[in-house]
Amino acid sequence: MAESVPTMDNSEEEFYDVPDSFLELHRGEGEKTPPASQTDYAPSPGQVAALNAESKASQSVTEPNPPVQFAVYQVSSESLSLRWDTPAGEVESYIVTCCHEGDVVQESTDTNTLTLSHLKPGVCYSLLVSTQLRNGRISKPAATSAKTKTHLESLLEDLGLEDRLKEKLSLSTILQIDKKTITDEPPKCNADLPWYFLKKLMMVNVTARNVKLNSTNSCDRLNPLDIITALFLCSDGFVRQELSLKMSMCQFSVPLLLPNCDTKQCTLMLWAMRDIVKKYRPQSLTESKGFIEERIVLSELPMISFVRLGECSLSKSEILNKLLSNDTFVHHDMECGDSPRRISNGLVEISWYLPCGNKNMDVFSEPVAVANLRGDIASFQTQFSFLCQTSAAVFVFFDTLDSECELLTNQQHKTQIFLVGNHQSNRFSMDALQNVAAELGLTNNNILLKTKQMNDADFVKTLGETVSNVVENSKMKMRIEQMADIAHKLGILVDEESSECQTAKKNADAITTEIQDILQYKEAELPLQGQIWKELTRLEKEEFRLRNVGSKNIEDYKSDLLLEKTQLRKEQNSHDISNAMTCFINAISSPEIERCYFLKWMRMNLDNVSREKLSDLRERYKEKCKNPENKEEIKDIDRQLSNSSLGIEHFFREMGQIYEASLSLPETEPSREQLQHLPKLCAQLLLDGLPLELVDGEASNIPLRWISDVLSQLNDLMSPLNKILVVTVLGVQSTGKSTLLNTMFGVQFAVSSGRCTRGAFMLLIRINEDIKKELNCDFMMIIDTEGLKSPELAQLDNSHEHDNELATLVVGLSDVTIINIAMENSTEMKDILQIVVHAFLRMKEVGKKPKCQFVHQNVSDVSAHEKNLRDRKLLMQQLNEMTQAAAKMEKKEENKNFSDVMEYSPDTGNCYIPGLWNGSPPMAPVNAGYSEAVYELKKNIIHVLGSCESSANDILEFTEWMKSLWNAVKHENFIFSFRNSLVADAYMKLCTEFNKWEWEFRQLMYTWVTDAETRIRNFGTVAGKSEISDMSECVKQLKSEASTILSEWETKLLENLAQGHVYLVEEYKEGFANGAKSLRRQMQSSVFNQLTAAADIRNGMTELEKIKENHTKELEGRVRALIEECQKKNIQMTEKELDEEFDKMWTETQKELSFEEMKFDDIYNSCQKKAEEFTRCCLKPAVEDFVYRSLGPDIIGEMLTNEQFSTRMSFQYSVLLDLLRKDDFENYRSYICSYEEYVKNWILDKIVKRFSEASTIFEFEDRHVQSSIRIINAAVNKAKTEKSANLESFVKNVCQELGDKLVISQDALGAFMILNNADQEQFAHWLTECVKDMAQVLQEEFNETDILMKLIQLNVHPQKELFTKLIGCGKQCPFCSAPCEAGGQEHSEHFASLHRSIALGQYRCSLSQILSTDICSSLVITPNSTFRCGATNWERHHHKDYKAIFPDWKISPDGSLEASDYWKYVLAKFNNKFAKAFKAEPADIPVTWNMITPQQAEESLKESFNIK
Repeated sequence: MAESVPTMDNSEEEFYDVPDSFLELHRGEGEKTPPASQTDYAPSPGQVAALNAESKASQSVTEPNPPVQFAVYQVSSESLSLRWDTPAGEVESYIVTCCHEGDVVQESTDTNTLTLSHLKPGVCYSLLVSTQLRNGRISKPAATSAKTKTHLESLLEDLGLEDRLKEKLSLSTILQIDKKTITDEPPKCNADLPWYFLKKLMMVNVTARNVKLNSTNSCDRLNPLDIITALFLCSDGFVRQELSLKMSMCQFSVPLLLPNCDTKQCTLMLWAMRDIVKKYRPQSLTESKGFIEERIVLSELPMISFVRLGECSLSKSEILNKLLSNDTFVHHDMECGDSPRRISNGLVEISWYLPCGNKNMDVFSEPVAVANLRGDIASFQTQFSFLCQTSAAVFVFFDTLDSECELLTNQQHKTQIFLVGNHQSNRFSMDALQNVAAELGLTNNNILLKTKQMNDADFVKTLGETVSNVVENSKMKMRIEQMADIAHKLGILVDEESSECQTAKKNADAITTEIQDILQYKEAELPLQGQIWKELTRLEKEEFRLRNVGSKNIEDYKSDLLLEKTQLRKEQNSHDISNAMTCFINAISSPEIERCYFLKWMRMNLDNVSREKLSDLRERYKEKCKNPENKEEIKDIDRQLSNSSLGIEHFFREMGQIYEASLSLPETEPSREQLQHLPKLCAQLLLDGLPLELVDGEASNIPLRWISDVLSQLNDLMSPLNKILVVTVLGVQSTGKSTLLNTMFGVQFAVSSGRCTRGAFMLLIRINEDIKKELNCDFMMIIDTEGLKSPELAQLDNSHEHDNELATLVVGLSDVTIINIAMENSTEMKDILQIVVHAFLRMKEVGKKPKCQFVHQNVSDVSAHEKNLRDRKLLMQQLNEMTQAAAKMEKKEENKNFSDVMEYSPDTGNCYIPGLWNGSPPMAPVNAGYSEAVYELKKNIIHVLGSCESSANDILEFTEWMKSLWNAVKHENFIFSFRNSLVADAYMKLCTEFNKWEWEFRQLMYTWVTDAETRIRNFGTVAGKSEISDMSECVKQLKSEASTILSEWETKLLENLAQGHVYLVEEYKEGFANGAKSLRRQMQSSVFNQLTAAADIRNGMTELEKIKENHTKELEGRVRALIEECQKKNIQMTEKELDEEFDKMWTETQKELSFEEMKFDDIYNSCQKKAEEFTRCCLKPAVEDFVYRSLGPDIIGEMLTNEQFSTRMSFQYSVLLDLLRKDDFENYRSYICSYEEYVKNWILDKIVKRFSEASTIFEFEDRHVQSSIRIINAAVNKAKTEKSANLESFVKNVCQELGDKLVISQDALGAFMILNNADQEQFAHWLTECVKDMAQVLQEEFNETDILMKLIQLNVHPQKELFTKLIGCGKQCPFCSAPCEAGGQEHSEHFASLHRSIALGQYRCSLSQILSTDICSSLVITPNSTFRCGATNWERHHHKDYKAIFPDWKISPDGSLEASDYWKYVLAKFNNKFAKAFKAEPADIPVTWNMITPQQAEESLKESFNIK
């Protein structure tokens, strides 16, 4: 019972109080007394404490010390591991005593650890340990207690599932994508086994039960049945359903009665099996080729049960597998099947044998359920009684019947009992068998013995014949659903008895029991999605495509369509919400668990209702499709299929229509407000893992507002974890696309034969934290789509268009597209590939680059490499042909090969998958090769997603893509353009960034040029610093410096362009790159011209300055001579005399030199006056010049911080919004007729307004003034430190320091220098003071000058620069005169976000002179509309072919029907005034135009320019 074990780490255990009876085992004064095995004496806890205290008090004298730190550190179901610390003294050994309810066991050990083995599970044991010294004395005991784990607790701990018994496993947990999903590492420990099993089972892999570890230790091996039982016990009802369904697909047996060995209770797994649907053909339907398809729990079948009585040498499960010709039941010869069962005894498993209608293949001609009880019936009498009352026959396997016959004879049942024995067993007794047979009244037919003459095959054949006879003749048939009543009587729990499940069932039944005729039911209870919704769809598409406009005015026609739509919405709103929909909405508003049960009940009930009719129709459809000549018949069956189909998606579709119809009501309408919660309800269901219909396959439309609002609510629920990657599947119908997705991701897209995917459904799978960084997303969205039809079938219902729309949409939405193809049908494959290639080509045009995986299903021999290689070459050839054809149709003929359209490798982009079934259904399990191939595909897809160039979109970005794509596909020619709002958003961001970079570049060059001009203007003067004496060399050096800066910035701009979401605007990227290069060339030319001009001016000034210098010297000489002459006169001259002498000398000199008059007083001045003069005449003009040279870029920079000046599109939006708010006709006329002049004035007005009211301009001026003062003071201080010979050299030093920033007038400086002998130190002092005063004077002058005067004086004129920047190329639409908004300087195509009625381009009817209301963005998609103008030589030309005349314009259809409401409103309001101004007759305004409000006009403006 005990063994010494090494010390292990502490573990958390559950401890209990020690029974005081233990202390009796250690009575006496320390004498060595053997403890009694039992005692009735039980001291109180207080006495125990007193004895322990006494022991401690006396230990120093007589008592040995007991062990200390006594603890239990490891607990299992059958053992307790103890340890303690060694006490003081010479210890010889320890005595350990274990007791439970009077049973006492004592062990001795000389180590300080001990493991007590062979204990009972789930029992509390009291434990004592005493020290025994070498002298024989025994200490008082140390005491504790511990409870062994139950078998279930122990196993769950081994499996790492101990917490899941209370907090059950959910589908979202087991389906999430994590590292384990995509790694092939085998399980390393027992805790890996459940997840390994689940991973395999969710992919329907028949090897899932192979759960053997690599360990050689047999103790580590767990029986697969224990793992299955543990998972069922630890899973919620929805996981149990999924486990049962997948196990059934693998032809594994599934739990019928699930035991809990702790509670001794078992549970009938009715709910768990409800989702299993089986399809079979009994012998009775062989001739008619009919079949039966139904839920297995509702099938009335005979059940044959197999049980064991006592030990048995025959393997019951192995014999059953041979009988059923499948590895249905785990047995001892299977992997780990011989491991002892720890918790699965008492498990009753069930499987089914279902015939295929072929006598040569069927084991049994009729369907039969087979039940198998694990363990001895003597231990599980409740389960045995249940089987006896529910089975047609019970086969009891035995070796001996000596003492157990009462168990058989006491059963109250009507079932037949068959005894199955092994005659070769040593324990077999024929007498006992005969006694029991007589007691039970059994004949020889009820006794089967395996004799020596029988091998296994013979015995199985005999057993099979017996079972077959029972099945064919038994009237005892029962549905599993009926077994619940028997379970209740026997005290067996039923798994669907929870209040949530029962309430949900009641709610679902209340809806579905009303269904008699499906078509009538849909018309009565789901009226909004019928003909009204289909008609709305037709009108929506016609609004975009204008196929039937004929000779009508386009805008009148569109207005009529809008009125029809409005009327249909009114008709929808006239319907009250039906009882069914009221119940449905109330039910999905219930708490989460109940809601999930309700939806599952609804799905199952609806499938049951429609299956009977749909299954037959689907089979007939498949059969007829093999011979497409029966076109009308096929079309009729297809219509019946649509009418007879009723699934949960129809209720959500109705919910969407109820919601969309309510949006046409006023916002304050109560009925509208009451429905605002519906999108959030649906969003929560998506988050719970429910598939949601994205595309309504019957109407071939997306309810955009409904889906957008659901996704918006989903974004709110998920934020900030809202990044998604999208995987979609495309392919021919009925090729197993849904099954492929279900197998790959373990999800639940509808796949029963009565349900064929229509449209497209989306579903979310959570990404686990351990792989989020690799995938850079939080969820994966899976989109399952309707099959694309073959060419023959497509002709029946014109579904080519529908297939094109669907393919384009899902390819556009996806990051990876799985394309299901069949190489054997080359014609069909070509047609499908053409659709797919068109979709990929369109995506390339908008910068979306999805990856694709071609999947070849039903490839029988995946090892046939040569054949696959040939197939890949053929596929590549087909793809290239399709690409060339598609490129020609799309007018993108530069795409020659499929690899030009997208990244694709024939070697890695193909996956070969064998057939789904390993044999002939219904008894065939899923092919292991299918599961493994799908698993490899899954790993490859996740790897591709992880390596995607583009980062994951968040939900809102996905929504924008979806809306834009769907609006785009509504145009029959699938024109992809700027209407994609995400592309527009990315383009806007790129424009904004490019403009910012461009302005930084320009600003840098403005500053550099200003400094360079200053250096040139100061060249050769006292302020010049250059060591170069030749001006041409100076200019050359400056040009070289400019070229270097320009090159660096050009490189930086191009690098910036390569970053961010530029892939979205790939087609515009080259234009921006060319713009960057053009900007560099433009700036270089401008800079060089300015440098050359400055140099030319400086050279001219140099000549002038030489003349002035000579004149100044002559003047100075004569003034000095005059002074000396006056000084020689020994009399004091009066002021008048001095003036007279000076005037005389000045007049003579002026005649010679032509110099301006100078006041003689100026010669005699103080230092203060000279400082004031220098400041006033030299420094102040220089500083003022510096401020005005710097102010222009400052104003531009400030204006560019305003959103309306950030890009051309923002600018256009702002101008148009301003026009709308002013609501003045003259403004509109000026804008339309004199666009450039209006825009220039608008910009000037904004500048004046911005800088008249704000202090910003004064801040700029003050900053430059203060900057100048700082450098002046610094120059003065530096000059003071240098030794100057006189004031002239001092001033020269100051000017030289200022030469980099300020240009000082050489005339003023020369005049100041004349006869200047002021004291340097005094001059410097007063100069500093004067500079302070100068700052104040300048500020006052600036404050007094209005902004318009300042703008005139600036070197760089902001209004001109902003106009040049924002007007762009200045081109206008050739039809409506809308200005081009393309970014960059060198764009190859012109476009405008918002086109307008061509009436505003002065187009009119040539006969009536009535202004045309047509809008060019509609005209370009209208089949028959024409125009003529000077460019066509006044000959008629189709609008749709406008590119032939105006190749550099891109006129896209409006992104939405409301996009052009702005200009519709303007023309409707000012129709007469425009007619008068254009000398034409007023336009015939469509009715709906007059209904547009200013608010709607503003909204349309925002939509057109993608303003959030």
